[in-house]
Amino acid sequence: MKFCFTVLFGILFSFWIPAQEVLLSGVITDAYTKAPVPFANVYLPSDPSVGTSADFEGRYHMKFNNPPDTLAVSALGYEDLQVVYEGLEKMDFEMEAVATTLSEVVVKATELEDPAYVLFRKIVKNKPKNNRKNLPAYACEVYNKLELDLVDISEKFKNLKINRPFKFIYDYIDSTTEDKPFLPMFLAETLSNYSYVRSPKEEKELIKASKVAGMKNESVSKLLGIMYQNLNIYNNWLPILSKSFASPISDNGTSYYRYYLVDSNYIDNRWCYQIQFFPKHKNVNAFQGDFWVHDTTFAITRINLHIFGELQLNFIERISIVKSFQFVNDSIWLPKKDFISATTSKITEPIGGGLIKKFQENAPSIQAKRTSSYKKYQFGREKILEKMEDKTEIAPDALKKPDNFWAVNRHHKLSKNETNAYFLIDTIKTLPIIKTWKTVGTLLFTGYYNKNYVEIGNVYTFYSHNQIEGSRVKFGMRTGEGSSKHLRFGAYTAYGFQDKNWKYGLNFLYILKKHPRQLIGGTYLRDLFSSPNIQSDFTSASDGILSSNLLRRKGIPYKLVDIRHIEMHYFKQWKVGISLQLGLANQHDNPKFPFAYHPTPENENKIEAFTFTEFSAEAKFHYKERFIRGDFSRISVGGKGPVISVRYSRAIKDLFKGDLQYNKFELEIRGKLKAGMFGFSRILLRSGKIWGRLPYLRIFIPQGNEGIFRNSRGFNLINEYAFATDRYAMLVIDHHFDGFLFQSMPLFKKWRLRTVANFRALLGDMSVKNRLANELNLFENTSDGDQVRILVPSRKPYMEASFGIENILRFIRIESIWKLNYKTDFAPNWGLRMNLQFSF
Repeated sequence: MKFCFTVLFGILFSFWIPAQEVLLSGVITDAYTKAPVPFANVYLPSDPSVGTSADFEGRYHMKFNNPPDTLAVSALGYEDLQVVYEGLEKMDFEMEAVATTLSEVVVKATELEDPAYVLFRKIVKNKPKNNRKNLPAYACEVYNKLELDLVDISEKFKNLKINRPFKFIYDYIDSTTEDKPFLPMFLAETLSNYSYVRSPKEEKELIKASKVAGMKNESVSKLLGIMYQNLNIYNNWLPILSKSFASPISDNGTSYYRYYLVDSNYIDNRWCYQIQFFPKHKNVNAFQGDFWVHDTTFAITRINLHIFGELQLNFIERISIVKSFQFVNDSIWLPKKDFISATTSKITEPIGGGLIKKFQENAPSIQAKRTSSYKKYQFGREKILEKMEDKTEIAPDALKKPDNFWAVNRHHKLSKNETNAYFLIDTIKTLPIIKTWKTVGTLLFTGYYNKNYVEIGNVYTFYSHNQIEGSRVKFGMRTGEGSSKHLRFGAYTAYGFQDKNWKYGLNFLYILKKHPRQLIGGTYLRDLFSSPNIQSDFTSASDGILSSNLLRRKGIPYKLVDIRHIEMHYFKQWKVGISLQLGLANQHDNPKFPFAYHPTPENENKIEAFTFTEFSAEAKFHYKERFIRGDFSRISVGGKGPVISVRYSRAIKDLFKGDLQYNKFELEIRGKLKAGMFGFSRILLRSGKIWGRLPYLRIFIPQGNEGIFRNSRGFNLINEYAFATDRYAMLVIDHHFDGFLFQSMPLFKKWRLRTVANFRALLGDMSVKNRLANELNLFENTSDGDQVRILVPSRKPYMEASFGIENILRFIRIESIWKLNYKTDFAPNWGLRMNLQFSF
């Protein structure tokens, strides 16, 4: 009776006691991008009918009658997640996106079409009205934030001897961060006003404020602006690093993607459909992800784009892009917020083995994150054009805004990590080891040992060897950025142990204006060069160990020219992308190989050395070309359209003892032609004409190749001075297939090998008077033992073709090259050439 009473009381008590209600809420985000995962499902794995869905911003709210044991989270494109419930009222979940591989699907005419394709066609049809670039004009305020971090930092990496100076930094991060340990390298913010007018097309951005941790550089601030980094998904192809990826809403999207309608819901009180997409083929640069489309305007309201490591991107393991849009003026969807995140492979890849094996195994990765947001949209073409009349690009006080300005004006509050990053970066910058790393890095990449006030180098030209000088040593130095921000002097001296002669050079550069660039410079040289076309920065094809006898093909003698050269030049650039350089040079050439030239038509006399004085003017156009600038050097990061250069030169006889009189004109066009899934081509077209009687050293001589490395600027199966012409046209087509051929082959795909093809041709002729002037060196008048045998290509062009593999170990390119004609015995008809190159 006692037992029965106890059981009965327990049953009645269980009905009488109220249930222990549990309220749970939180945010579901992408573990990688930290962006919300919209409409993810949170439920009980024991009873999937008990659950809820997150909203568009990833927020969810749940109510349970009793505390659950375990919670499950799922979403399309993400790995399912199960978490033990620990009695909390707020639980945030981070989900890992996964690359989904779909098997081939054969679609027959009798099968029903997925509704996603019906929506896709309507999206494409409405692209012109939804693409903001088709608006007459608009303006907005843009906030950009960029961060670079070392991530995946292991305990072994922290404890490496080389990293001990950073130990306190790691400890500080571990004690303050809410995320995984990281080491901040760069953090920057910009606030700008962006304006756009369609016709005539013009873009303008005024950087109102810029904050860069650890540095104050106007070029970096400008490149953080929106104009140089914005991806317009309504374009058919989206540029990612150096490659093009098919947009999921490309006009020909069905050729690259499979689409599936997976959901529908209200977003900002407007009914939208969710479509998931996957690459249709393995050999195309395409994304995986999903987008939401408005059911009335058929505009994209949100899109997620993912690139995983199996695609043909060097050093990149993953890229994620999230773009959301806002309905403005009840008429058009315009950008609201963008987030881009990219993570590299280990920083030591593909270096391996030997002494650095331990460092490689424990090396971290680099993660870059950029957030952009858009507010305060304005319309009205005339009003916007009026604002664009102000030519200022960066406000004078942009780099001096106080912290309270940013607290009020930044679009999003900094996280705890980001606030700490500013302090940490400035702290790291003061460490002695960082200064050492900077010195070593500068030495490796520029060849100069930087001591602030003076730079010693170029170390890559300290030693070389040739048949005339024997072993050659060279010592050079130039003033550093600590001496002056506008004036630089440089000098070098060299000595040949075989010819026992000293050589030397001096130059200077004075920056009149940094942006747009305007400068004057001058050079004086007395040295031996493999080409009479020298450059003002002391460089030449024979200057350094890579072009010395150590790496030349056997049996080819050096053909050096003893040159005394003095020149002055003026350079000016305009913002639109036009530049002009004017120069005056006087040069004396004394070839160190058999050379003879008839200066008069009678051909009675011949000279073996000559002097000329030349005026030159060169104009170049590359629309909206952009640069990352230092105090003296700068790196082009590209522009729009081809690069067009025009050069005119005129030599005047008897001026400064000049022996020659001639006129030269040359046109050069360089550009990149994209071929979608088939890769891209780099094309060079050069054409010119020379008027006057002059030695072949002063007419057009295409570069040859006498070494074992590939020459990217000339021809690889001819020797130096093989051809000479005073009327010429030269074509180079270098096509990169990327992963088109190899991406579907498992072994080649794993190694990320890429195929490349090349075609080069030279068409030209030589006037009768120049044939007579140089008759002693023409091919038909010389024998096999002569050092120089000049060929004139006439109306039959010289042609080379090659096919090869690039991206071997991420840096090596090897190709097999064939002559298509001119198969004479003066050079091989086939060869293998290799070179080192860096590309994504």
